[in-house]
Amino acid sequence: MRRAANGETCSFLHDGDAVALGAWCERPGAVRIGFGTARGEVLPALG
Repeated sequence: MRRAANGETCSFLHDGDAVALGAWCERPGAVRIGFGTARGEVLPALG
């Protein structure tokens, strides 16, 4: 689900929407490993 600036929620993305995903992995007794952030923008379909 995405939440727009006006508080509306949707289950799909629109052209021009930006997406940022980040993640990490951890377990007790081990160092936490970060995978960084992947960012992208939905572009309009060609054609």
